[in-house]
Amino acid sequence: FGFFLMYLMMYIVLPDRGQCNDLRFWIGFFALDCFVESFVCVWMGMGGYTDDNCLFPVMWIAHLVVALPYCICTVAIPAAMYSDDGKICREKVSVLYPLVPIYW
Repeated sequence: FGFFLMYLMMYIVLPDRGQCNDLRFWIGFFALDCFVESFVCVWMGMGGYTDDNCLFPVMWIAHLVVALPYCICTVAIPAAMYSDDGKICREKVSVLYPLVPIYW
């Protein structure tokens, strides 16, 4: 849930036009994915703890499905961050300074 909040705050400060479009999309998509993933993991853990034969396998598969966009964002955010537009965007929006050290 913490990753969701961190990326949501970055998404909010990014302008929605110009050089920041690509980076803003991937950061917002990652924030949404982290939000969903946090709840799926909790439900999966609850299903395992209560030895639920239905909830655990369903949430395990949901966890895998939600993890695919997570993996895609892991590649797409640095690609957008280090593209020419991403570099210009990070220079224009000084609040994004922590993006590089936090991401890596």
